Amino acid sequence: MSKQQEENAAPRRLPGLRIVIIGVSIAVLVFLGLMGTKIYQQAANQAQRNPVTAVYAPDGKTLAVAVGEDTRLYNAAGFSPLRALSKAKGGTDYATVFSADSQILAVNRGLWQSADGARLRSLDVYDVFQLAFSPDGTQLATFALSGVDVWKLQDGSRVTHINTSAGCACQAGLSFMADGKLVTYGNAAITTWNAATGAQLAQWKLQPPINAVSLAVDGSALAVGSGAKVDLYSVADGKLIGSFTDIPATVSLVALAWDGKSVAAAWGSISSASGAAVWSVADGKRSNLFQLPGRPASLAISPDGKQLAAGSYAGSVTVWDVNSGAKLSTIDFTDWQGLWASAARENVPFLNQQP
Repeated sequence: MSKQQEENAAPRRLPGLRIVIIGVSIAVLVFLGLMGTKIYQQAANQAQRNPVTAVYAPDGKTLAVAVGEDTRLYNAAGFSPLRALSKAKGGTDYATVFSADSQILAVNRGLWQSADGARLRSLDVYDVFQLAFSPDGTQLATFALSGVDVWKLQDGSRVTHINTSAGCACQAGLSFMADGKLVTYGNAAITTWNAATGAQLAQWKLQPPINAVSLAVDGSALAVGSGAKVDLYSVADGKLIGSFTDIPATVSLVALAWDGKSVAAAWGSISSASGAAVWSVADGKRSNLFQLPGRPASLAISPDGKQLAAGSYAGSVTVWDVNSGAKLSTIDFTDWQGLWASAARENVPFLNQQP
């Protein structure tokens, strides 16, 4: 058979089939690309709804991190995990605070021993968004939706109830003063109370807008985030102590150091860059600018003023050296595998089918 005959006898390939195969392949790749992008975006959006809050113990040795339904304790020096407090539900809507001796940790309505994580008791109150221990360590004050209550730590009994409201968790403050008086901030008013009787002693008000507040641990000063600045007021007379204005965006969080010598502010949102900075109250000097990985959820200065811990809605807490600006650690709690699986199940119907 001649070469020409062989070519004529060979089966002819259909050019149309090749085009169909190429077209289908391209369509499949485009579909997979679009679906993958959609799943990624959904997983990333879900990750931005995972707030993490962090609080230092007064002795500076422990960092308490509230994640979802649990609170976990870390070594503040090396950031190694110490223990988890089961069912210690903290976060942006619930308060977390250590006692002055760092031995007891109060989270929402519960009390735990920080040394071994043992649960001590629960208080008869709900939705606690501010907490404060008395200077002598015998009492605990709670600021909840129902108002302010003072409790005996020994048996958890209520000492007094104050019928006041705070507006929202980010604009609430609660502290015991050195003389035992109680200080609250809520609805643009600073009020001092008799902690034993609940009687109002004095009050002064601030002018809005107010984005965030932080009361000094000893109740002596109030830091107020308003627009792109932070103002510091004396609680005793309402006089302005100082202002910190070199802030690139609207302040969303403020935090006063345990000793009152420094103040921190954070800014940013899901759609804009997030950051934080620390100022010296004495001279107004600002530290380095710290870039946050997501919308800020919490802000805390270590008792010695050397560290800044910022929790974010991106499921992590980052710690910096205040003086050098160096990042010391990032503790990430984002369950990316779980987020991807959840997003995939929602977007790919056959993944939800039961065998």
